[in-house]
Amino acid sequence: MINHKEFKFVLLLANSNLEYNFALRLSEAFPQIGYTSIVLTLKPSLYIKLKRKGIRSYLIRKLKADTSVPDLNKLIRISNNLLSKEEIATLYVSIFDHMQQMLDKNVIDIIFILNGQGLTSAPLSAVAKENKIPRVYFELANIPGKLFVDPTGVNASSSLYENIDLLKEYKSSESQYLEWKENYSKYKSKNFIIPQVDKLYKKNNLLFILDYLSCKALITPVSGDYTLVRKFFNKFRQNYYHRYSSNNIQNKKYLFLPLQVENDTQLVFNSDVNNIDAIKISFDLATQKELGLFVKPHPASSNKKEIEKILSLQRKLNFTLTNKNTFDLLINSEEVVTINSSVGLDGLIFGKDVTFLGKSFYSILNKEYLKNYLLSYLINIDYFSNEEIDIRELEKVFERVTKG
Repeated sequence: MINHKEFKFVLLLANSNLEYNFALRLSEAFPQIGYTSIVLTLKPSLYIKLKRKGIRSYLIRKLKADTSVPDLNKLIRISNNLLSKEEIATLYVSIFDHMQQMLDKNVIDIIFILNGQGLTSAPLSAVAKENKIPRVYFELANIPGKLFVDPTGVNASSSLYENIDLLKEYKSSESQYLEWKENYSKYKSKNFIIPQVDKLYKKNNLLFILDYLSCKALITPVSGDYTLVRKFFNKFRQNYYHRYSSNNIQNKKYLFLPLQVENDTQLVFNSDVNNIDAIKISFDLATQKELGLFVKPHPASSNKKEIEKILSLQRKLNFTLTNKNTFDLLINSEEVVTINSSVGLDGLIFGKDVTFLGKSFYSILNKEYLKNYLLSYLINIDYFSNEEIDIRELEKVFERVTKG
């Protein structure tokens, strides 16, 4: 067990309602094991809420500095081209330099980082590495009630991608796995909205106008899309696919390709193949095997140019575009192709042949490692819940902290 006296302050960054809620739950749990939190935010609305909760917090203000910004083109793709190069550079520099200033006044013992490759988490990760601050990375596991937590990063930056044999240390039994799989199958068979999409559009920040005015007044850097007209049309485009979709999969043998959000960090940083490439590759593979091709757009996708390219390609190749329940599409398919989506993990769980086109440790999971990953490596903390965090699971998180 880790010596809790070694660490005192845990730094987090919260820049959305979901991140705020997670930071709040962590902050409430930390004192039970000898830690306390410091929360950074770029949103005045969240800063006010954090202060009201008595949480030590800081508002990141807009700065200009000479800090270099790596992978600017990739960060632009992550922003879905909604932020300009100048805005992204300013955002990166503001977070990076604010963190450096904080380190002169505060002893930060651990940094909790969501993803590590996003617009706000990339500079946070860079500061932590440059100053050799212990850190741990989080990512949604897309398995109900579980989080991916790793000492070196997420996805292709994780310790598992570097050495999948680490999963030997995380034991699980066959009976436990079969029971879990049965319950998971029941869960997946329900026609539900994935949590991050549901929360994204149903839980709005009522103090949005305060954040908007703060950016307009040049107090805080732009860290999101504040163009109301664009927000409206993005919402409209989510339903655009339905006009060209088919939900009829009866008596058809097909290869299933689930697309990913075009600005997903996993897609941007860990794949040389984009959604359009994936469709073309999958179509050729399906043709070779005399199968139809069923393509499902990601429910959170809203990029107009990509939508138009996909619809144009559908008219040319005559594949089936569908919005049917992903689990039904998976179970009834002959094979699955994915770039590096968690749908590929579901394919492995339910015995499908899965082709991964991008970098993913899912592609090197054997049956034993798959069980160990699902039942023992993933942390039993529900990111979307409002319930108290299990202290035993939180201690597991600290046990994975990298030492610098």
